[in-house]
Amino acid sequence: TCTTYRIETSRYSVGKRTGFAPGLKNSGLAYGSDVALDSQGRALVAGAVTQNGTLRGYVFGRSGGGDGPIVFDLWYPGVGPSEALGIVRDSFDRIFPAGYITVDGEAQARVTLIHG
Repeated sequence: TCTTYRIETSRYSVGKRTGFAPGLKNSGLAYGSDVALDSQGRALVAGAVTQNGTLRGYVFGRSGGGDGPIVFDLWYPGVGPSEALGIVRDSFDRIFPAGYITVDGEAQARVTLIHG
């Protein structure tokens, strides 16, 4: 059984992996749901990571096409479960992660604007 989870990013070229960056190890569930590349060469990742027993939406960007350092990150707010399920960027490199947060037991859609 798997006891350690993390969100990993890799870069490929012509069927060969040319870059790799492991995420931080987590004892609870952690996964990436979507990835996009922006005009600055950053890999933008939407996903979720378990913190203190609760699944929380997590968005981050890595430089170098995905194998560089994390250059920004954002956690979805609240004490209930949440997930970042998708991510897009526009021509101005504004970043729009989408997912849900849970408020008073009710899931609510969430779209966030991150100025890239």
